[in-house]
Parts: sequence; structure tokens; C-alpha cells
Amino acid sequence: MTALEGALLSTLVGVPFGIAASFAAWYIVFRGFVPKFKFSDEINKVPGLVAGEPPRYRVKFINVGWRDAIDVDVYSRLRIRNLSQVPEYLNTWTIVTLSSDTTHEPKVPKGGSRMVVLGLDETAELEKPMFKRALDGRATTLENLFSLGKEAELVVWVLAYDEFSGARKGFISKHYHLDDIREGRFGGSSGIDIVPININDGSSPVAAPDVRNG
Repeated sequence: MTALEGALLSTLVGVPFGIAASFAAWYIVFRGFVPKFKFSDEINKVPGLVAGEPPRYRVKFINVGWRDAIDVDVYSRLRIRNLSQVPEYLNTWTIVTLSSDTTHEPKVPKGGSRMVVLGLDETAELEKPMFKRALDGRATTLENLFSLGKEAELVVWVLAYDEFSGARKGFISKHYHLDDIREGRFGGSSGIDIVPININDGSSPVAAPDVRNG
């Protein structure tokens, strides 16, 4: 074998091997060393903190990955199809990013959880005339918002980095609808199930010192 043939053979073998090795390393880092979250299957509805306040709506998520997640961003979005009820806009979706108490967390530790409390009254876009007309005098509750248009849904996005690899990944909750709202409190074996409030054991959501994590 001549030197030229040897160089060509080395190139033919080395280049594909190098590409395969790079792909394998990418796959391991960005598939194996990434955050992982799990969301509650339902929206938790609890009374206001004081008498006369509107109810609060909460979604919970847990870090079920192997490591801490850092630089965690949270977005809660309400999507309504044909808000105006005009036939020409039957397939037009109106998307509103809702205010919440949890929009950014520096760290969510392994096994840790965060609770997203929706701020409907603090969402300026819900005060616009198109929503006022659609609500027609009704209160800005999540039940009433879900009844607007032809269909409506809520989704929660979580974007986070893995503390070890630095890989970033996005997660989206199920598409919540009206029948996913449930009164009670978060509990159960996973911590993200909704269980009835038992007044005899003091399990009141109002009594929790930190509504994001309880």
C-alpha cells in the first residue's frame, strides 16, 4: 500500500468515525444529561387568602430528573379559539401570557417542586375591550375564560438548564381545559395530585407559608 492509499484509507475510516463519535457525544449530553419535569394533571382551585377575594388557580411541577435544574423560566399561556365569535375568524387563536407568582427560579433542586399561582387580575391583557366584551360583565375567573370562544385551554411551559451539562430543554404541561379544574389541595404520594381539604387535620392551602412549594 502506498502512502497516498494509506492516507485515503485513513481519511475514509477516520471521518465517518469522528462524525459518529461526535453524534454519540451530542446524544448523550443533550438526551441523557438534561432536566426533566412532571406537571400536575389538574388545575388546583383554592379560596382567596381573605374573605371576598377571588379564588386562586395553581399548577404544580416537580423536578424528576437526576440533578438540580438551574435558570428555570416559567410561562403560563391561555389560548382561546375564535374569541370574537366571528365566523371569519373561526380558526384564529388569541394567546395571552398570564401573570403568575413564578416566572423565573434560579434553581429547582432534584425532587423539588414549584407551584405556579396564576394572576388573572394582574394580567393587563385581560382588561382589554375584546375580553371585556367577551366576558359580558362576568368575573374574570378561569372558568369564565375557559367558556369563551369555540374552545379554550391553558398550557404551562418550563425551560431549564441541567446543572451538570448545561443542556437546556423545554417542557410543556398537558393542555388544561374547564373540566381539569378541581378544588382541594396538592398532596398524594407524588405531591402533585389534588386531594380534598380536610378541615380536621388543618390541611388548608391558606395556611401554607409558601404557596409556590406547598
